[in-house]
Amino acid sequence: MLLLKKYRSKTEDEKLYLQCEEIIARFLTDERLQECHHRMSSQKNEAMNKRITKSCPKHLHLSKMNFLKSRVAFSVSVASHGYKKIINRVLTEVARCQKHQLDPIARWWAQLADTVDDYKRHLAVQPTVKRQRVQKEDKAMEDQRVMEHEGKKNGMDYNGGIATKPAKQKQKQTSDNKNQKRLCPHCSRNDHVRLSSKSCPLNKKYDRPDKDDVQWVSAREAIAAKASVATAATAAK
Repeated sequence: MLLLKKYRSKTEDEKLYLQCEEIIARFLTDERLQECHHRMSSQKNEAMNKRITKSCPKHLHLSKMNFLKSRVAFSVSVASHGYKKIINRVLTEVARCQKHQLDPIARWWAQLADTVDDYKRHLAVQPTVKRQRVQKEDKAMEDQRVMEHEGKKNGMDYNGGIATKPAKQKQKQTSDNKNQKRLCPHCSRNDHVRLSSKSCPLNKKYDRPDKDDVQWVSAREAIAAKASVATAATAAK
């Protein structure tokens, strides 16, 4: 399998370069370039998503419910026509069905909400506000770079995919520990690690019950002494 190169040469890979140039040339005509100079943007879509998220938060389970449809419909209507027109229409329908008068407070609130939205929209396109917004973003990026630089100085950075020296030392220590034989915590022998092993003198099924085995005899005596102490304590109670 050939290794993929990140960069290619126009002379060595001339065929590939000509193919890419032919494809790119299709989108560099005057008609295609004029299509890029439109007045449309994705800001309206982002504003719509934020408005829908505000009325339909993720922590509420509204899937397959009429609440979701009504809230999304109301958010889209407000984004398209404004609060005042939609509130008046909704309140008119409610008043006509329930035979009540329209609430003037609701009308006043709708007018105020539309005024606030228009003011924010007008303020966002001002050169001073744009400059302040860009300066704020630049300052946040600069603070992030300074924090990363200080973190690297203090050794608080991550080296992805690179084995660091502490990891190698730890690995070496782990291998050394593996080479050391573990001892049984009951009889302190190194040929087993559990009491259930037949090699443990304290096990009832000890496979070498030799009377000349000093360790086995002492272990048996310790068991007998422990049993006698437990019996005496039981009798005293």
